Amino acid sequence: MNKISISSALEEKSVKAESIAEKVMHNPSLVQELLSGISSPSARAKFGSAKVLRIIREVNP
Repeated sequence: MNKISISSALEEKSVKAESIAEKVMHNPSLVQELLSGISSPSARAKFGSAKVLRIIREVNP
């Protein structure tokens, strides 16, 4: 995500977890932000981060 953090992108309903997963697979340094998102107080960010990590795990075990 260029200027938008992953957690804020997950807050938006229009952003799909699959598109975020693709960007994270191309830039593995973003995985840390996903791991931080799991402990977010926002349910949308928390479960969205978990979903993106699940997608990545299925595609690239």
